[in-house]
Amino acid sequence: MTASSSKIRNLQVIGNPGAFFKIPDSLRELEKNTSDCKFHLNVLKIRLSKGHLVYLMKKTILISFVSLSAGISAMAGSYVSYGKAPKGPMPLQVPSLCECFNANTANFSVFGAAILPESVSPDFDDSLGGGLAMNYFFSEYLGVEGSYSIFGTDSAVHQLSGSLILRFPIRSLCLAPYVFTGGSFHTDGVNQSTLHAGGGLDYRFTNCVGIFADAQYNWAEDTSDYTTVRTGVRFGF
Repeated sequence: MTASSSKIRNLQVIGNPGAFFKIPDSLRELEKNTSDCKFHLNVLKIRLSKGHLVYLMKKTILISFVSLSAGISAMAGSYVSYGKAPKGPMPLQVPSLCECFNANTANFSVFGAAILPESVSPDFDDSLGGGLAMNYFFSEYLGVEGSYSIFGTDSAVHQLSGSLILRFPIRSLCLAPYVFTGGSFHTDGVNQSTLHAGGGLDYRFTNCVGIFADAQYNWAEDTSDYTTVRTGVRFGF
């Protein structure tokens, strides 16, 4: 073996910068170096195993920390109930006092009345009476009414009337001034037709229940003209 070929070359062991082994020149050195290689390989395996274990431990700790942080954030942003939540008081439904001034509403009235002729005669003088009325409003402002009245004169006066009503609701006061005009059939032994016009006030003091008062002037065919005054209770529905 020449001197150049017998030179010993050193090789660095992978994974261990400070470890070198020689290229053997004899069988004994080969056996020795083989043992050294096995030792260094085992050391490398152990180091790799330890590094992998450390990596897995770091990864597990990081995942656990992230999961714990997310759970704490979720609990902080949500409300966990362990039973039925207490029910608060229900809001009080307060009906409007002036609902019956709306469109498409009807009213039934019971009233006392007085008849006041311009000229008094034995058969037709001042007297008291009463009656019933029913009205219906197509809109907030416009409606119609039919009524029946009876007055206790010497010969009882019966009056059937039909009227067109124009109403002006003031909802903040639950008050509705109105005017009306129409015609009547009047009988007290003498049958006659009359025309009338008048005005009044409608006030609601509870939901769809109120009072009203009005007066109308009647132009009669055969008797003297007269005034009729009414006041009563009105029920809306």
